[in-house]
Amino acid sequence: RGFAVVADEISKLADQTFSSVKDISNLIKAGENETKHGINTVNIVVLSLSKIIDGVTRINQMVESMSEFMNSQYSTNQDVNREASDVKERSEEIKNAAMEQKNATNEIVKSISTITELTQANAIGAEEMAANAKAISQIAENLDERVEDFRNG
Repeated sequence: RGFAVVADEISKLADQTFSSVKDISNLIKAGENETKHGINTVNIVVLSLSKIIDGVTRINQMVESMSEFMNSQYSTNQDVNREASDVKERSEEIKNAAMEQKNATNEIVKSISTITELTQANAIGAEEMAANAKAISQIAENLDERVEDFRNG
């Protein structure tokens, strides 16, 4: 009779263990799905950030060209100032405006450079997240295999 009680308890414990293993397996599968979704999301973010970096780089080049144009315009204004004394006052106004534009452009270039650096740092972080997510997925797969091995005895 005592053996039957022990056998019954062992049977209950085996049922609970099987149920727990099944729950763990389901959690692992859910984790794998979430990890895969996370990897896909990270890849989309990385692609988006790459596009943003390309756009910022193009804007930066355009701003640099604009700055060179402003410098050229400033030089031309200086020549006009020397050659045309009757428009000296207007030339000074243009010169001051060009300097303000140049300073504003330089500030924009600095801001865009900062944005580019931050975007690149974000892209690196996203790539690291993708690598970590992939590693987590591999761990989940290994755990799933171990659970399956455990089930099969």
